[in-house]
Amino acid sequence: MDKIKTNTWVIITKMITTVIVTTILLGSTIWSSISWNTLISSFDNPENNQIVVNLATFYCASMIILSGCVLYILLYELIKRSSLPKRKLQTIIYVLMFGVAIMVFLPKYAGKYYINQAEQKGYKFDQENSYQWLFYRRLVFTKQKCN
Repeated sequence: MDKIKTNTWVIITKMITTVIVTTILLGSTIWSSISWNTLISSFDNPENNQIVVNLATFYCASMIILSGCVLYILLYELIKRSSLPKRKLQTIIYVLMFGVAIMVFLPKYAGKYYINQAEQKGYKFDQENSYQWLFYRRLVFTKQKCN
């Protein structure tokens, strides 16, 4: 009887965690897609007076990978009712390490790349409209008008 209660709570916990991780995955995907689209469209439009480089876009890319791996593990265990085989778990660990590496390095280097691209196109950093909160950075570049 006690084992049945424990198994029921494990399944309920995994189902709740699956919902939470799915929400994180969908939120990261939506945020990243919108931010990425804004970034690319601001570079593609030569008449645009402002370029916004949102570094959260690159953090979301790693969150998509990380939450996708966790979701895969949770769904596998819920559906198959067993743990991941050692080989699959090893592959998931490599993908998780790749996701963490992306989280550490991608925002820094991609941010530098896009900052350099904005400056090469004649845009100047706009301190007033840019802001940072913890790891979240939104960099705004405006085009200088000729007098």
